Amino acid sequence: MADYYITGSVQLTNGSKAVTGIDTAWAIAQVAGGTIFVQAEGNPLPLASIEGDTAATAALEWTGATGTYAYALLRATAFSEQLETNSNILSRLLVAMEAGTLYRYDVAGETADLAIYAERPAGFAFLAIDVNPADLYIKASATSGDWAGPFSYGTGPAGPAPEIDFEPVVTGAPGTNAEMVVTGSGEPGDPYEITFTIPAGEIGVNFRGAYSGATAYAVRDMVLNNGSSWIALQATTGNAPPVLPATANAYWYLAAAKGLDGTGTGDVIGPGGATVGRVAAFSSNTGKAIDDGGKLVADLVTGPGESEDGALVGYDGETGKIIKELTKEEAKDWLATTAVDVSFDNAVAGLPDSPATLQTAIEVLAANAGGKNDAAFALALADLTGSIQGMNGGFADSYRNTAGINLPNGGNDPFTVSLLHFDGPVTGKKCVRDSAYEDFTASPRHNWTPQGSFQVSDAQSRFGGFSGAFDGVNNCRLMGDGSADFVLGTGDFDMDGWAYRTVAGVAHYIFDFRTVATSVCPLVYVNASNVLIYYVSAGNRITGTTVVPLNTWFHWRVARQAGVTKMFLNGVQEGANYVDANSYVVHANGPALGGGFDGTFSWNGYLDEVRISKGIARNFENFTPPTAPYGNGTTSTALALYDATGFQWYPRELKSIVTHIRGARINSSSVAAIYTLRTVISASMLRLSTPYIRIGILGGATGAQKPIANVFIGQKAVAGNAWDMDPATITRVTWGGSDGFQPLAATEHWSDWIAFTPDLSRDLVLSLDCPVTAGVFSQTAQGVGMVNAYQKTTAQEAGVAAPATYAALAAGTFLAFLGIEGKTDLKTYDGMVLESIAVASTSSPAKGRVLIETGVGSDTLIPNTDFVGEISRDNGATWAAAAMSLISDVGGHKLYQGDASLASQPSGMNMKYRFRNLTGKKTIVSAGGAQWGNF
Repeated sequence: MADYYITGSVQLTNGSKAVTGIDTAWAIAQVAGGTIFVQAEGNPLPLASIEGDTAATAALEWTGATGTYAYALLRATAFSEQLETNSNILSRLLVAMEAGTLYRYDVAGETADLAIYAERPAGFAFLAIDVNPADLYIKASATSGDWAGPFSYGTGPAGPAPEIDFEPVVTGAPGTNAEMVVTGSGEPGDPYEITFTIPAGEIGVNFRGAYSGATAYAVRDMVLNNGSSWIALQATTGNAPPVLPATANAYWYLAAAKGLDGTGTGDVIGPGGATVGRVAAFSSNTGKAIDDGGKLVADLVTGPGESEDGALVGYDGETGKIIKELTKEEAKDWLATTAVDVSFDNAVAGLPDSPATLQTAIEVLAANAGGKNDAAFALALADLTGSIQGMNGGFADSYRNTAGINLPNGGNDPFTVSLLHFDGPVTGKKCVRDSAYEDFTASPRHNWTPQGSFQVSDAQSRFGGFSGAFDGVNNCRLMGDGSADFVLGTGDFDMDGWAYRTVAGVAHYIFDFRTVATSVCPLVYVNASNVLIYYVSAGNRITGTTVVPLNTWFHWRVARQAGVTKMFLNGVQEGANYVDANSYVVHANGPALGGGFDGTFSWNGYLDEVRISKGIARNFENFTPPTAPYGNGTTSTALALYDATGFQWYPRELKSIVTHIRGARINSSSVAAIYTLRTVISASMLRLSTPYIRIGILGGATGAQKPIANVFIGQKAVAGNAWDMDPATITRVTWGGSDGFQPLAATEHWSDWIAFTPDLSRDLVLSLDCPVTAGVFSQTAQGVGMVNAYQKTTAQEAGVAAPATYAALAAGTFLAFLGIEGKTDLKTYDGMVLESIAVASTSSPAKGRVLIETGVGSDTLIPNTDFVGEISRDNGATWAAAAMSLISDVGGHKLYQGDASLASQPSGMNMKYRFRNLTGKKTIVSAGGAQWGNF
């Protein structure tokens, strides 16, 4: 009868042999072994050992699920143990039989007895037991002596020799034990690998130089202390070697003791005689010969016991034997001089007549009306340290480069040739503003022409609440203006942006610079396999490996540096490097964004924060994609534009884009007889409404230009003809105060600013009269429905609200109307801020001085009203306004100077100056500087 133990429950873990009992008493119940069966799906667990009442180890791992189960433990009995023994014996016999190593024999004896049984029938077996292992012989037939064998009895034939590989000897750490590691099975293909590890010898003495209580020392470090050498017995810091005659302490042991001081007569040779009271001096460079110095000790000059570092000294009294530290007032009295006494280095300035003194240089500058960045500023440059005026530091900047200005660093900088934020501010509009870094003329960097169904949308946005929406229909794209900015040539470049794709399995273009399919121009697109591609000259040059995500924003980038181009997806390089020596060009109306140069493969989804940089590869290794839109960085230097030719800073004009329309200009004689032309601009092209606007018109590309007599703008009438204007909104547009102007070929003509607030929900009508029939109009092609034009050749009625009998020009054809700019305030310029870099002072000054020079062409300025100069001693954290006043005017270059107390600022030595214009006047800043001290 089976004997089961079922008290408690067991806890089992999948893949483990451990058995944990819960409320069990296996040891107390004297369970010596057995097999556990649980009430769950899994395998029986024969026990290999029982460690206690609640712990046992199975011979097999548990294959069922981890858990706690009811169980039955079938105890092992004498009968079961005998069965197990018999089973083991039987299994070994079966294994031997299957292996052919177990065979019945008829008789056993020595090998010499084999002849006795030569006549036995076939199958007779003889076992020779005088050899080891025993040999088995079997009669192969009844023929006398026909034996088969011998066969090894009880063992199989010898297997192949094991394969053994000896690995190189490994050097172990000093002090570790030697060891040998054997891996592998020795079977063919898996040789034994034997690795010997032999420890390296201990490191010898490590000389560390003179002992220092601040240095951490290790065992066997040697130091020099009080003329003796010592070896460290253990790691120590701050525990000095003992003093002789002691030779050891807990940390150090004497290696070499200091020798005794010499007692000889020395080897320095003096003169045969000397004058009492004179100073001895070396008479050779050996250090072994001295002579009479020729000076009495009484003639030596003595100084104070201590002084301020860098202070000037002078005689104390009239003896000529005592010197003292001069006060600042005494130093100023002694150092006061004139420009005649100050030498001038003309190597850099290159002034006429090669002036040798500062006074002559000033006179030359004045006589020549300045030169680059003025004559007036030369006076300030002559006293940078402020010694004449009681100051102890200063710096000046003539703006020959931008190194002295704290430039913003937000991704929109002089390398940025195009930057599209798509930031509305109204959804559904087609016109976008290029926010790229402007030059000092403050003209819009580029005009992007919308095509097809493109629009700005708030349905998706990476930054700013809006993005460019492309619906995948042919001709849905933005077209550039073919500017030289987009001709990337052979130099470095970097183009990047964010994209959102809504359809997979179809090729979609992001950027296309090409003029034809095989152009040497960049093309960035996602192919039908949904990976990024960089395509040049009719071939894929870089092929991505990562599938572009769907319905989520991803960051893309292509950059070239030193003739190598890389492509990135979400900051990680895709594909291989492309060795790129191409000289890239661009389509005349390119590049195309969101579609191909021919209007095909339009993007299906959204694009945002698209930037083109020229002359730089901003990221050429893996990077973290930006987490904010690109901008002008810090506000330290804001709305300031640098003129690299005139070495001057300009404020940016206060204006923004209401709409712009620029395409390929064409000349057509079909419009030569126009007297009145009306251009109707779709409301979808109006992105912004401001209280003040101005109109831009482009002169014809070539040929005679028609003079323009009258120009009016107004909202389209609610009813009536397509060209009718709402009479309540008709407003005259003037140029330089005149009703008309004479266009110049291929020249932009911008009107005066007028008070007019566009209604973004209604079309705009621009109407103008041309009083003569000669000449050629300049026209441009746009997307159908965005702009329409109408003409009348029998009357001049630009200001008439609803004239009759106008003829439509060809769809999308009209006078070269550039666009409309708007502003919220009639002042001309934004509030420019120009902040210098920090320059270190030797101490925290109490006062500061600001120097600002304005260039020729600036408006008439009232210091402290139209602009302020400020100075900081705490790296720009706080600022003090200087009381600025005009001190010099040389050839229109005006130098302003002002002092400020710094006492209210936190103590600091990082000096900066700052210029801010306040009233929107044109303020050209051509030099700046600061001085400081305790004057």
